[in-house]
Amino acid sequence: MRNFDDLSGPEAGCPHRLVRRTMGAEPMLRFEAPPDKVFLAILHAALALQKGYVEELMEAEEGPASHWWPATEPMLARFFDPSTAVQLIERLLAASEETQFYQLTDYHWLMIYRCLETFCDLHNDEAAIDPSGRAEVGPYAIGSIDFHAIVDRFFWDTDFLVGPELLDLSPDQRRRQLGFSDEAFSIAAGLTPHPAEVDIRPWRQDDPAWRVEGDRFPAEGVIAAYPPEDQDADDEDPE
Repeated sequence: MRNFDDLSGPEAGCPHRLVRRTMGAEPMLRFEAPPDKVFLAILHAALALQKGYVEELMEAEEGPASHWWPATEPMLARFFDPSTAVQLIERLLAASEETQFYQLTDYHWLMIYRCLETFCDLHNDEAAIDPSGRAEVGPYAIGSIDFHAIVDRFFWDTDFLVGPELLDLSPDQRRRQLGFSDEAFSIAAGLTPHPAEVDIRPWRQDDPAWRVEGDRFPAEGVIAAYPPEDQDADDEDPE
């Protein structure tokens, strides 16, 4: 199987993004739907990919002043310099493998969103040129990954993408009527996060419904495409 050894586009000429295999037994980050083992493999690989990429930038360039970071990740570079991005990803990876549930803020979701988006694009490019039509993700060989379907299924919302128009709303409209978080407003305003806004807070309600689905997918092997087209139908009718 191929890893992401060859890049084209804006990343060409800068250090290659490398896949690192990381798998946890239980998903301890709260998602909208219970995550399955394949999603966790994708998530961990996406976070590790971004972490490895940023670490290589810091080694190859002038540390946090690297011009490749804002050039290749302008959305994230508005809020995180390379060193803080690495620290945040490390905390997300660690929290995803602990026994305590953790609640994320919109700054965390923004990081996860971009990591998954980048990973899915690179993965699909690799799968498309591999004779098998698949590429390795942890213990799986996966075909096409539908990034937007993942977001629809596992993200609570994408308020962190709303943009400057959020600034035109009154606090009452943002908070009470539309349910936007304070962090979503800060992101719309282009504000770098306060330490409290990137703190990964324990979720006090330990709900077994958010633990990994034990037997939907095998522990390893071939996954033709993810998520499967019938996944939502299966969730509605377990039989």
